[in-house]
Amino acid sequence: MKSIVIIGGTGFLGSSLARALAADGHRVTSIARSPDSGLPPTANLARVDCQYDNVEQLADVYREAD
Repeated sequence: MKSIVIIGGTGFLGSSLARALAADGHRVTSIARSPDSGLPPTANLARVDCQYDNVEQLADVYREAD
């Protein structure tokens, strides 16, 4: 099982990818710009609200990925 980070994982393509990877057993972290983004967390799917230019927070999220 891989730990995967997706920027834009709450968008049209990203949310489909995130759900598919999570369903395959991967741990997926989806980075979203807005807390109102509609990708509900599941057992293998987490969402982090972060602006894409926040380098420190992005680095923290990516440290957990494979």
